[in-house]
Amino acid sequence: MAVDTKKLEQFLGQFVTDLGATVHAGMVVIGDRLGLYKALVASPLTPAELAATSAPSISLPGRNRRRKK
Repeated sequence: MAVDTKKLEQFLGQFVTDLGATVHAGMVVIGDRLGLYKALVASPLTPAELAATSAPSISLPGRNRRRKK
């Protein structure tokens, strides 16, 4: 069976586009939960200003914990 390379390229192009949209949707949810969009409502901010304004408290699992022996 011969592979139609044109159809394969179209499929892969659509796949990569859809995958990028899916990842971006997750980033939007994270930004919303951190309050980044609410901070940007009043005026545009630089990344440094946004960080100072919203000041999200992020705790990564496993960080700053002592190992149990």
